[in-house]
Amino acid sequence: MKPTNFPKRKAYRIEDGKKRDEATAKLSPKQRLDRLDLRLGKGEGAVKERARLQKMLMAEKREKDSEETPEVVPVEKPRKEKVEKKSRQ
Repeated sequence: MKPTNFPKRKAYRIEDGKKRDEATAKLSPKQRLDRLDLRLGKGEGAVKERARLQKMLMAEKREKDSEETPEVVPVEKPRKEKVEKKSRQ
């Protein structure tokens, strides 16, 4: 590669990277995991990215579960009265 062509190539790669980032950002974490599986194989490679996406999925699931379940109001239990101990003398 000629050194004079490098600036054009660099600019092209930066633009291309931005487009790929935008396309990936539009996908859900589940879709992103599926794309990783297609590209690299089921559970292969990209360990940190997979862990991050799994964490995002779990957070979404917890959020969804909290919306579906009604809020539980705590009920106070009746307190037992303390019995005074007799001292030995």
